[in-house]
Amino acid sequence: MPNCHKQFTVYQLPVHDSTATSQLRSDGIYASEHTREVLCFQPNGLVKAYPLCIPDTGFWTDPSLTISIIQSRYEPYKKEDWGAYTVLADTLKLQRFNYHQTEVCKRSVFDYRGVVLNDTTLVITSKIAYWFDDTATTGHFVYRFYPTDFKPDDSRIWFEKKRWYLRNRDPSRAK
Repeated sequence: MPNCHKQFTVYQLPVHDSTATSQLRSDGIYASEHTREVLCFQPNGLVKAYPLCIPDTGFWTDPSLTISIIQSRYEPYKKEDWGAYTVLADTLKLQRFNYHQTEVCKRSVFDYRGVVLNDTTLVITSKIAYWFDDTATTGHFVYRFYPTDFKPDDSRIWFEKKRWYLRNRDPSRAK
């Protein structure tokens, strides 16, 4: 069995460094303008992704519809689709796990790179799915902040009690 989490390394870096120009907000969600994905950032460096949750009509047509889809279909309290992020200067590095029951690697790492423009806008410029892809998808994927009371439950993240995570986690990520 391959080591499917060896590409997951962002958790070893601080949540943000002293040169970070903006910090990501945790009092809402970041909705993509170009894909159907929503990201929820936590102050402790954890991130929850909700892929394919934005309806075809787009997020901004009716934000409450996307939030209800997340709450009803995407099981916000489940342990999957979590990852970690870091903001170094204005550079965002985000890695998350994706669960596929039929693959050799049940949890593959998705790696996003981009820029934090300010606390309400981020741009992903590169995405790669380790184990599935060998080249990055590049583009200009804008995510905009939307304030909401909705919060994913980060108490059941599958990797949070694993020895490899606890042993190598940056101290800024402790709860």
